[in-house]
Amino acid sequence: MKIIFVDYPMQDENTIDPQLIDGRIVYWCVVSECMKLEETFREWLVRMEEKINTNPNYSSVEGLLIYDMQPVVSIPYEGVTRGGVIIRYSFLKKKDEYI
Repeated sequence: MKIIFVDYPMQDENTIDPQLIDGRIVYWCVVSECMKLEETFREWLVRMEEKINTNPNYSSVEGLLIYDMQPVVSIPYEGVTRGGVIIRYSFLKKKDEYI
């Protein structure tokens, strides 16, 4: 699975200089997802890879375009305040899906 970190996700057909990623113009659909408490970024990536590989709805996906990760400082959990992370990403589709 490809993982690409990018700077500017919100681009559409009106963008003067579209962002080329992996040799293709990407039209973004940004998704926000919270990592599970005490889950590492690596574990989240493995979970996402399993989700992509096992679900037929994701058959055209070959990776992730990760825009940013934002910490969430106060999540009450079993009487203890813990931190979490929100990840904003989009799916990198196979090249023939963009044509």
